[in-house]
Amino acid sequence: MQITFDTATATPREVAALVALLTSVCAAPFADASPARLVADDSEATQKLQAAVVPPAPAPVDDVTAAFGPADPPEPVQSAGGPVDADGLPWDVRIHATTADGGGSRTADGRWRKKRGVADALVQTVTAELRAALPASPICAADTVDISDICAAEGGDVVVPPEPPPAPAPAAVHPPIVLFQALMKKVTPLQNAGKLTVLDITGMCETVGVKKLGDLLQRPDLIPVVEAQVDAIAAA
Repeated sequence: MQITFDTATATPREVAALVALLTSVCAAPFADASPARLVADDSEATQKLQAAVVPPAPAPVDDVTAAFGPADPPEPVQSAGGPVDADGLPWDVRIHATTADGGGSRTADGRWRKKRGVADALVQTVTAELRAALPASPICAADTVDISDICAAEGGDVVVPPEPPPAPAPAAVHPPIVLFQALMKKVTPLQNAGKLTVLDITGMCETVGVKKLGDLLQRPDLIPVVEAQVDAIAAA
């Protein structure tokens, strides 16, 4: 039996089927036969056979940094009440060196050892954050100073400065109509008694620059001046 095939037109499946057939019929002569060897003289067939036998390599994983951008800096690793350095600052993984046990090491002056290669701008920013997060120190009774103790130590008497006088109460502000009514309560009885004439009232108005008493409602600041003149006539 004669089998003829063209490697230039054979598909990878046909080549693999042919190899399996020849191997099953004559195992010994074709023990070392392989699809790549049978089609070694034809580069195109070799490529087809390799594509069928060798599985394709998985596609490369996309660069996460290129797809999503750089990762956020790690959050500072701090514990409440944890150790602090000579400046009272806690250890922060962003700017301080990390030891094998996950903690930090101090320099000779008692400050946290700075992480190698960290930017100075980041050190300043994180240090400012750590200082701002420090709790305010409470004022203890021992921190307060009694002025009498200072005077006693200096051999002098305790001089307590007098309290400043209370501020004067603001003057009551009355509406213009209230001031005008108070003025008329003084003018009307004097007119009825004949002690205050129309000429007197006209003269009072002229001295303050108005034509009649009713105009004082538009100039309430002049009412006390006219009222003083009325009081002088009443007292005469």
